[in-house]
Amino acid sequence: MCARPACAPWSVSEKGPMESAAFATDHGTWRDLDFKIVEIVSKEPVDPLPEELEANPLAKRLEVDGKRGQTVGWRDDLGKHLVETFDGDVTAIAEECLREFEQSAPELTIPRSEHRAEFFPAELAFLLEEWHYCVLQATSLPEERRSASRAVVEREERWTRIVPDAEAAYMGKASGGKKIMWLDHLDQSDDDPFAENGLAVADRKLSELGRWLGPVCPNLGFQASHRTNAFVQARCSNPKEEEELLEPFGEATFRIPAEEMQGHLSFTHRRKLCMMYFVHGSGGTLTLHPVFRGAEDITLPCRENTIVVFRHDLCDYTYFPEGKQLCVQAWILREPHAGEVGISSADTTDRYNEDIDKIPDGPVYGASPETVDCMSLGCRYACNTYQPEDYWAMLAFACDGGILIPHTRWDHDLYYEANPDALSGKAYARHFGMLDLQALTLFNNTFFGISDTDASCIDPPARVLLEAGYDCLFRAGWTSRKLRGVTMGMCFGTAESEFAGMSNQGWLAGFKEQTRRELLPAMTSARLQFTFGIRGPCQSAETACSSALSATCVMHHWMRPKMPEHRLARTMSQQVPYGLAGGCNAAFNAGTMIGFCGAHMLSIQGRCFTFDQSGDGFLRAEGIGAMHYKTSYSEDHARLSMLVASQMNQDGRSASLTAPHGPSQQECIRYCLREAGITPLDVQVQELHGTGTALGDPIETGSLRATMMVYEGEVREHPIIKTSSKSNFGHTELNAGMCGIMKCCLLGVFCACTPNCHIRLLNPHVDVNSYPVLFSTEIVDQSKDTAYCGVSSFGWSGCNARGDMYSRCLSGPRNTEPGQRLLDLTAARVFRAASLNRLCAPPEPAANAALDDLRAYDGEYGVGMPADEGNTFYCKGSFSASMEQMSWLYDRNAYAFAFALGETRVEQFQLVVNKAKAFTIFPAAKMADPFAQVLGPGKAPPGHAWAIDGRSQGVPQGTVYMVFFAWDEEARQKRVWWEASEDDRALAMAASVSFRHSYSIVGSWTLWKPVLMRAGAEPGLFETEVRVGFERHEDFRFLRDADPNQAIYPARGLAKESDDMPVRGPDFRGEGKAWFVSGKFGEPVAIQLRVWEGEITVSTTMGSRGVSTWTSDAGPEPAVFYVSASWNEFGFSAMEAVQGKAGVYRLKKLLSHERMELFQIVVDKDRGKVIHPEMQLADQLISPALGPDGQGEGLHWGLYGWGGAFVEITLDLTQVESDRRKVVTWEFDELQQRPRHRREGFDPTPDAPEFPTYDYEPAF
Repeated sequence: MCARPACAPWSVSEKGPMESAAFATDHGTWRDLDFKIVEIVSKEPVDPLPEELEANPLAKRLEVDGKRGQTVGWRDDLGKHLVETFDGDVTAIAEECLREFEQSAPELTIPRSEHRAEFFPAELAFLLEEWHYCVLQATSLPEERRSASRAVVEREERWTRIVPDAEAAYMGKASGGKKIMWLDHLDQSDDDPFAENGLAVADRKLSELGRWLGPVCPNLGFQASHRTNAFVQARCSNPKEEEELLEPFGEATFRIPAEEMQGHLSFTHRRKLCMMYFVHGSGGTLTLHPVFRGAEDITLPCRENTIVVFRHDLCDYTYFPEGKQLCVQAWILREPHAGEVGISSADTTDRYNEDIDKIPDGPVYGASPETVDCMSLGCRYACNTYQPEDYWAMLAFACDGGILIPHTRWDHDLYYEANPDALSGKAYARHFGMLDLQALTLFNNTFFGISDTDASCIDPPARVLLEAGYDCLFRAGWTSRKLRGVTMGMCFGTAESEFAGMSNQGWLAGFKEQTRRELLPAMTSARLQFTFGIRGPCQSAETACSSALSATCVMHHWMRPKMPEHRLARTMSQQVPYGLAGGCNAAFNAGTMIGFCGAHMLSIQGRCFTFDQSGDGFLRAEGIGAMHYKTSYSEDHARLSMLVASQMNQDGRSASLTAPHGPSQQECIRYCLREAGITPLDVQVQELHGTGTALGDPIETGSLRATMMVYEGEVREHPIIKTSSKSNFGHTELNAGMCGIMKCCLLGVFCACTPNCHIRLLNPHVDVNSYPVLFSTEIVDQSKDTAYCGVSSFGWSGCNARGDMYSRCLSGPRNTEPGQRLLDLTAARVFRAASLNRLCAPPEPAANAALDDLRAYDGEYGVGMPADEGNTFYCKGSFSASMEQMSWLYDRNAYAFAFALGETRVEQFQLVVNKAKAFTIFPAAKMADPFAQVLGPGKAPPGHAWAIDGRSQGVPQGTVYMVFFAWDEEARQKRVWWEASEDDRALAMAASVSFRHSYSIVGSWTLWKPVLMRAGAEPGLFETEVRVGFERHEDFRFLRDADPNQAIYPARGLAKESDDMPVRGPDFRGEGKAWFVSGKFGEPVAIQLRVWEGEITVSTTMGSRGVSTWTSDAGPEPAVFYVSASWNEFGFSAMEAVQGKAGVYRLKKLLSHERMELFQIVVDKDRGKVIHPEMQLADQLISPALGPDGQGEGLHWGLYGWGGAFVEITLDLTQVESDRRKVVTWEFDELQQRPRHRREGFDPTPDAPEFPTYDYEPAF
């Protein structure tokens, strides 16, 4: 095993630390020896307390001479002190038989009285801050300690060892010859489950000590999180026992799970205080090794019944137990930083896993592990419905969206005739489910990179479809930058509206050159992909009323899950991972409406009276909608619903071209259910086309009756609920299917069916005899926490479409979402589910974490055993295009290979076993140094490689470095290191490698795919030329050898022509950073990159802006440090380098207010490179400086200033390797302006206590 087990709480009981010693302390008179550490000098045995003799007349007298303890009270009836010895005996001792025992620092006694307990935390914190360790005298019964020894013997089979690569972090240096035994929380007696054995008592004492330490940890520079589980450490009985314990780690099949390695790496960063309780036996030694440069080791004797607490972040240790000595030890960890993985609380993970296990499993698609999931919705409907939340509210409250046609559209009075039988060429209908005019006319064309002229020619519903489509994608977590280069199929139900006819005839501001082009339905389908650089199939569908649902069917065809037997078939088409389906419809004149009225298709009453006897036609409506789908490879908890099946067909020869055909509709439904693998009886809710016509509703209802009522002789018992969104705001025609399937999705996530409007008396032609069906007139519970909802859409062209959705309840009383009671249809839901999946699921490669060496890893790692002599080791890296075999050097007792530094003077490498990439040896960090944890063989996460940076060492291009790989027998771990060498063997190895690096450019015009640059006339020069695109700007960076982990980029953000910003790289930090050039559309830009002797120069040449140049310095990359503070509104104030002191920077600031000021230090104005403390509002010399990294949010130093005072902040990078607490410090000047009670040397409390005061308020 490697990582520790689950964390323990602060205390194993609900009692406080002092409740077990509730002795009398109030006797009215203060005595010299009250609450002191004392030594008993009574030579004669003493009698037990009277109450003990009364309970047990056979109680023996106590031998207490020479014993030590603490006075815990006074007995007036006996005239003696109550003394509790360190062996747990409580007796009354006369004052003349006691003498005070002075403990020397840093020694303390754990208090057994409430009075001493008041000062104990402050004393303990003071010693840990000054000495970095403290020796605590504990109080326990000898029988308890002997019980611990017996419990260890009874659990002999539980002795184990930690993986050799990791054991030093737990067992200290020189871990050989020792063994450990992990303790279960509340490890009880085998004989009596209600009795604690000695090990459990020892574990409880560490928990109680943790409760003392927790509140004072902020004074030590960190916020405590929890106490780890404890283990017992002891000597092995003989060498054979140690060999047996280590034997599993030497097996070729041994692998350590990635999550355990994460836990170990996180533990090494979060451990702060180590508590070692010597329960049984004395005589061993504990040696502390301070990390400070020049500090001497501290050797302490290991005495029974004492606890040593030390700062494990400031000291390492070596423990040599003597004989059968037992030590129980545990750690207190700091709170995890944002993004840290590994050992954050096992209880939390378990709770999440329990919640996730309660989520109902979704259906499968045949034998395929894939599903097509709906991730987000976007819409613009009547009733000011501009987002899916509005759509649900409108449906749930049965809103009516029909309105009189406003004059802002057209003067309908000119075209209106109330008599439907009049042959006047006018419209008898005057109602419409219309969008607000501003929803159609207001359009942010600049966001989509569309010129004003082009935007004026685009059909308004097509423009709104751009907005609704991007809104839908944004709700799924996409942004314009993330969309570039993504493969996503798009299909929209669209056709030319009245706007197209009016524009083509020049009615609207004349006919323009691009009018016809911009109005084409093909342009509507392609415009969103062109705008954001999305790749993938694109198509428009125009099947009249079923257009949008037909578009969904086409998109589903592109994404349909593949069966395992089809994956390798050469005839199978490329599967699309993402999809967007939508539809749009709007009206701009009365012409089409007059035509519908001529065919008597519209309702005279101005509503869709779906299922009602008064149904006489439909209400026209406008609407734009979109739904985003993705192909998932496992259960995606972020999905709203799953598209389980879709089908299309055509009526063929029916009564007329526009008449519905029942048998064809039935066939479409049956084939859809067959694809979904569900029976008709599984469908609980049916969204009908339901236009409200006298002919269409009965035929559609009859088709559903024929398919949904009986299946293989089984009759439906639970009534199917039928509903139609057209009763709310009308028939959106081209977008009607999108309204229906979007409603199905919402009905499923609420597991409730919304009411139909306008049902007063059921249409007599709708056959419901012996048919269990419910036409809902109020909101209806579906009685389950999962739902199958079907939707049908029938075009008057005879094209039928069908879709079936599966959903689990995400809101309301049947909610299955862990910890979430209200439905969230925004991207926050997607990010929250992704975070939960990362926490509970096996880690994925290259997951973002707080620290590079706490990355999530893929696969398992064989660690802890020497390299097998039968293996061959290879070195691969940026210095070569192939793997180079390493040689065994007997004089170095290591495998070795050598290579020369290239033109960047930076090279990265990994080691590979037997040329198998699945058996890579790699570091736990990206661009790691020789001190990084060595992992593998295993599958390496992207970018995890060692880096040799010749710039920091001032060596020239072409310097040869020899890399060594060996097994360190003393440390029992693999080791990788390197050194510059002019050895003949090194030069020969380097000469065998011949490789010329290439450089690629990635930019907005390449969809961030690498494009090779051509070599220039000079060595190290690379060139390319591009043209400015329609957005009038382009951004770019470079990749060495097309490797994202060797990016060349500006120091921060987007570097413009006028920015004097240094060049960074090659490394992995280039994401989100690029050079920015702007100009006229089509203007050429010449781009040059020159890399030589570690100096990198980037230049752009444009006719309108001339030449712009950015450079890096040869040698160590210079950095500019800025103070970002509350006094500059967290902007940037540059620090100045101190002359004559390399690595030291200062900033002097005049403060204007008396208040607490917060600050961090930012490198090169890059928020991804912040130097910050471990905890918020840390004082100087308390918390170590961390970073630079991107995890500084909410972590600032806090200094209390006053108006008129100068504060000088110092950044001393020379302290990084010795004492990180001294990296950031500050001091005040102008003391004469400081308020008197805050000046140094003035103490407003003359009777100040011996130790500094602390805020003990527990934060746990």
